[in-house]
Amino acid sequence: MDCDRKGERIDAPELGDGAHRRPRVAPYACDHGFQAAHTLPLRVRHQTLGAVNLLLGRPGSLDGGDCGRHALKFG
Repeated sequence: MDCDRKGERIDAPELGDGAHRRPRVAPYACDHGFQAAHTLPLRVRHQTLGAVNLLLGRPGSLDGGDCGRHALKFG
């Protein structure tokens, strides 16, 4: 929801560390094999239309190139 409203990317590169913003979602995601989550805004021109969640089976961040490659898959 924050990504939709603010239009800003949200990263949780290590869901198991307890420092993330979603204390109810992170344990569920970890229990199902996900170790990192990234939320990217979906924009057309300057308007945010929604967001896409990328759940990773490994901990870590996404660099700009990773984001671009993943975004192209949804375009």
